[in-house]
Parts: sequence; C-alpha cells; structure tokens
Amino acid sequence: HNPHNFWLRLLFPYSLHSVFRNASISPKGTGIVVPQLFLIRHWAFTTTKEFIMKDIIIMLVLILIHTVLSAQVAIAPEGNGSAANPYQIATLENLYWVSQNGSCWNAQFSQTADIDASETATWFPNGSGGYYGWMPIGNDTVSFTGFYHGHGYAIKGLYSNRPNQDYVGFFGKCRFTQASDGQVMIRNLTLVDADITGHEHVGALTGYIRGWNDSYILYRPCVYLCHSIANVTGWKHVGGLIGYEARCYLSYSSSSGSVFGDYYVGGLVGALSDHCEIIKSYSSAQVANGNRMGGLVAQINDYAYLRYCYSSGQVVGGSWSGGLVGFVSDSDHTSNAIDCFWDIGSSGINTSAKGTGKTTAQMKQRSTYPASGWLFEGDTIEWWMIEGQTRPILRNEYSANIRTPHQLQMMSIFPDADYQLIWDIDLAGTQNAAEMWATGLNAEGGFSPIGTNEVPFTGTLDGNGHQINNIHICRSLLYYQSLMGVMAGSELIKLHIVDAFVIGDAYTAGVSGKMVSGASLINCSFDGQIQASGNYTGGLAGDLNNSSIQYCHSKGTLNAASYSGGLVGFCENGAVVSDSFSHMNVYASAHVGGFIGSSNDDTITDCYCSGIVSGTSSDVGGFFGSKPNGETNSCFWDTETSGWDYSAGGEAVQGKSTAEMTDPDTFINAGWNFTSVWDQDAALNDGYPYLIWQEIVAPPEAPQNVFISISDNEVTIAWDIVDGAASYHVYSSDDPYANFELDDSGVFTDNSWTAPATTIRAFYHVIAAGTE
Repeated sequence: HNPHNFWLRLLFPYSLHSVFRNASISPKGTGIVVPQLFLIRHWAFTTTKEFIMKDIIIMLVLILIHTVLSAQVAIAPEGNGSAANPYQIATLENLYWVSQNGSCWNAQFSQTADIDASETATWFPNGSGGYYGWMPIGNDTVSFTGFYHGHGYAIKGLYSNRPNQDYVGFFGKCRFTQASDGQVMIRNLTLVDADITGHEHVGALTGYIRGWNDSYILYRPCVYLCHSIANVTGWKHVGGLIGYEARCYLSYSSSSGSVFGDYYVGGLVGALSDHCEIIKSYSSAQVANGNRMGGLVAQINDYAYLRYCYSSGQVVGGSWSGGLVGFVSDSDHTSNAIDCFWDIGSSGINTSAKGTGKTTAQMKQRSTYPASGWLFEGDTIEWWMIEGQTRPILRNEYSANIRTPHQLQMMSIFPDADYQLIWDIDLAGTQNAAEMWATGLNAEGGFSPIGTNEVPFTGTLDGNGHQINNIHICRSLLYYQSLMGVMAGSELIKLHIVDAFVIGDAYTAGVSGKMVSGASLINCSFDGQIQASGNYTGGLAGDLNNSSIQYCHSKGTLNAASYSGGLVGFCENGAVVSDSFSHMNVYASAHVGGFIGSSNDDTITDCYCSGIVSGTSSDVGGFFGSKPNGETNSCFWDTETSGWDYSAGGEAVQGKSTAEMTDPDTFINAGWNFTSVWDQDAALNDGYPYLIWQEIVAPPEAPQNVFISISDNEVTIAWDIVDGAASYHVYSSDDPYANFELDDSGVFTDNSWTAPATTIRAFYHVIAAGTE
C-alpha cells in the first residue's frame, strides 16, 4: 500500500518495509493521541565504514517519515486464538492486525472494549481523492472460519468503500467448518454509524455467511445478539446486517439505517437460503433503489424460515418488493414466516410475499404480538416496548453503558440504575416514522422521558462530556416532557443536549421536568427549542425542589405559560443554583425571568443571563420574575439584550449593559472564581463569561522532526517540542505486529529519550501526551 515498499525491501532485507506501511496508533481512553511509529535498528558496528552505513539508513528513515503519518498500524492482540485463550481485541490496531493476517481467521476472538473505528475513513487512498477504508475479515480466497465474541461492546464509525469488490462488511466472507450444529460464530456485537459499500454480498456485519454440508448433514452456525446502525450500499445481495445467509441461524438481532442496491436488498438480510432461520429479530432500515427488495429480507427459499420478526423501514423500489419479504423463490413454497409482521404505514407498501401487515398504531400495541412467541413478561423476557409509544425492541439491547439511541430509551427499564454515555448519541430517529418511536417529522410522540411522577429516575447518568443530539419530544397534552421526566435524589453530570425540540404541558424542560429530594445537575447544558402550554417550564429544569444545579448553562428559545425561566421555571424548598448562566430567550405570561421564573426559599449564587425576556402579565424581570424570599449572591443580567431594566431579587441582582457584561472586571470585582470555574474571552461565548469546562483543549500534535541516533551502545530519540504536551511516552517492541509496551528503560531530557541499545532490532512509538 506504499509506493516505496519495493525499494524499501531492497534497503531493508528483514521486511522492515512493513513498519512504514503501518505507522500510527491512537491508544483509546488514555488521553494520548496520534503518535508515530519509527524504526531504530541496533547495529553492532565497529568500523567507520559501518557507522557511515548506519547513518545513511537513518537518514532514509527520516526522509520517508512524511509518507506514513496517516497510515494505520497493526498491533497483535493478547492471547493465542485458542478457545481457552482467545485473541483479546481491545483497540482498532488489534482489529487491523486481524484484517491483515488471514492465517488467524480460523481462531477465536474476544472483544474487550468499545472501539472507535472512524479513522478507517482515511485508510488506503483509492487514487481518486477518496479512500477504500476497512479491509474486511474474510474474502473469496480465505474465508473467516473462526469465532468472534463481542461481549456487548460496539465498533463505531467503521468505513469501507469498495464498490468493485465482493464480500464486503466488517466480515467479508464467513464459512462454518465445525462438525456441530448451532455453534455461535458471531455474537453480541454492535456496529454503530457504519458506512459500508461493496458490489455483491454486502452487509454491515458480514457480506456472506454459510454453513457446512458434510455427507448431507447440515452444520449451521449462529449469528446471535448482533445489531447494526449503518448505511449499506451494493449491487446484489445487500443487507443492513448480512448480505447473503445460507445454512445459518440469525437470532435476537436488528438493523437500522439505510440499505441501497439493485437486486436482493433487505433491511436485515439480502437473501436467505438453504435451511436458514431468522428468529426474534427486526429491522427499521430504509430499503431503496432496486428490484426484489424486502423490509426484512428480499428473498427466502429452500426451507428458509422467519419466526417472530418484524420490519418497519420504508421500502422504495421496483418489482418483487414486499413490506417484510420481497419474494419466495422455491417452487414448492417450503419457506415461511411465522407470527411475523410489517408496518404498512411506515413501509409505504401494503403487500409482502410473507408476513402480516399492520398499521402503525397496531405495531405499538402489545396485543398485536402473539404471547406464544413474543415474550414481554416472565423470567425469560425477550422483547420490550412502551405501550402506545414505541414498537417492540429486543430486551438484550439494554445496557448501562449507552452506545445507541435504543439503549438511552431503555433506561426506563431500570430507572434506579447507574448509566454512562460511551460516545455522542444521535436521536434523529425520534423523528423517523420507521424507528422504534414511530414518530414522523414534527409529529406528536418521540423520545419518552425517563422517570415519571409515580416512578422517578433515582439513578445516575454520567455523560462523560458527550452530547445527545436531535432529541424530539412532542406530547403537547402531557406533563413532565423532557429527557428526564422526574428526578428524585438522582444525578446527571457532564451531559450536553444539542439541537433539541421539546413540546409538553406543565413541567416541561430541556433536561428534567421536575427535580426533587436532592437531585442534581452538574456540568450540563441544553441548546434547543422548548414549547409548553402549562406552567413550570425552564431551559434546564421546570421545577427545582430541594435540589441543585451547578456549573450548567442553557441556550435557545422557550415559549410557555407562567413560572418560566431561561434556566429554571420555579425554585423552591431549599433549591440551590450556582455558577451557571443562560442565553435562553423566554416568552411567557406571568412570573417570567431570564434566569428563573419564580424563586422561593432558595440560594442563587454567581449566575447571569442575557436572553430576551417577554411576559404578557405580571411579575416579569430580567433575571427573576418574582422572588418572595430566599438568598441571592452576585448575580447579573444584561439589561440591553433582555429588554428589561428591572428584576426581582433586590440589590444582589444587578442589571448591566452589554459592555459591562462582557467586561471580566464586572464579575471578578463581585468575587467570582476566575481561577478554576469561570473564564472570559472576547472571541468566545459572544464575549460573556463561560465555564472553564466548556473549553475544548486540543490534544497535542504528534512529535515532529524525529531524529534517531546510536552512540556508545545507547539509543537516543529526539524530536521537536510539542505545544500542549504535558509529557512524552515511548513504547517499544521487537516485533511490529506484537504488543507494544511502555518502555521505562530510558531517561527523558526535555524532548529526547535515551536508553541502552540491548536488542538486535527494536520498534518504537513516540507519543506526546496531554492532560485530561
């Protein structure tokens, strides 16, 4: 893959060219970013001539560094691939090693961490300004015949753009060669935001999977607990999860996104053949552009069965297309679908070769699904839904580590548990009629709030600094419409809601409709639109009762009735709000404030607001609409942008001009903490103070101008000082495909590292590390 490979082989007789082909690594979760791989080879020279040769080789290495800065690196995973000690897949570099080593494709693999594969979008230039991306595991020459256990982890952003290649997906071609039936070949793995393009046999998980026929005895593998959120494109046998499936079981799996192709295009599987079964699975993927398409499967034949499945994705195409199944091609009709359904409304098609069509309303009713095969209750729950608000989704999708929109919604199952976001969550599907919420654009429905007045959310949600994007909530006649309906003694931290649209009645808000019993928001934000026909509406919280908000902010537009504020609608009973701000524009009637609508028996400290404030009745103010009692310390509002020179709250709340509000001395003189809490920059946040946690600290760049030398049996690696680097690290290995480990044998001197040269050859990663 490198134009220099040929002559590098001539220069380096020990296949050292492979180092240049695979040349950067980004260990996940360490704060260490984009290092470079450099080679240093120890030569035991004793003559002047030999030292000259060494220097020439080092110079050649330096000349070629520019060709490898964006290349991928292969690092062998721990383990040996046996059943007792499978390969441990923890990083993208481990995955790349697997894709490049066909000799291990009969082994066993165990994924041990979530993997961000988005950088595959820049792998392998195609010569036309684009990239081929991920190279599938398994091809027409060497199939994958091993076992892969995802352990519930996910791979995000996998990209493969190979329109002229067959067998494309995370796996390309899988064949089962075990003399036993029903072994799980691929299990418990989720692909998130995958983008896969191939020719024939194309799927997000695998393009092709086939069992084994030994003396007319079928040995069928299983694909189990696998899910995809993907855009998949191909020519023939194209599926949202699997392109072509023969002699195989697929169970408890799902797909969403889009699937485009010319022939045999299915939302979940393109073609299902030869004693295959799909069991308790579903698809909401859009299927379009071709002939012979199906919302779940395009084609079934030769004793292929569907059991307890459904599809809801739009089907747009030509002939032989169906809502659930496009067509059955066996002449004796040995294939069938048992208790399977498709949504006539969201699919846009009222015919199917197999299955039963239902309206969208029926698809959201549990009574539609026969209890004999659709288990919603008991000790073996397999499906979950919110009656009247969602279609069924698989209970096995639930996780306290939230990677998908479905998992975020499934927090409702256990509102007392502790959760965390693994990465950003895009909820655009809350306005997709085919998705689990069955809600069209700007229609009533959408995300169902977590926690009710009867069963509040009492756990924790750690956003880890991630965003929830494009949430749509629209229940104009219901209370407590927000991401969290009612919180009681619970905590949300480091969570940011962006591009949101929320409509409800009373107690409607951006983050939580009502907070009671010591609930708290810390380092959270909201940016979006809120509309409420009732009272107690706020940018973050509708009603803050004996609870707290700290280091938070809001932005957008709020239209509501009374007791409405840019950050909180109503504060009461010992509520505390500190070190927070609002840029929310507020339009309401009575008790309307740019920051808090009405505040009673609370403490508000070091806060400000700058949004427009508009009220049609009594008690309207720039900061507070009304404040019968409580404590306020060092708070401000912008009299020019708000349109108000009055606020309740007394002298502790001061109105300032925009010039004063963008002058740091206004806040510093009031005793605000500009050391660890607040900062101000004319180019940021429109010049107003912002919270230090909002600062996006760019990670340090990779070390540049690396120079390698050997002297007196010591290796020295030096590089230019890297701006923003808190420290440097060196990792080494005697094999570029083996595990690189932190090398503590050397000594750092500013921007160089010196260590004894004790091996015949060594490979090094030089890394600039920032602070968290």
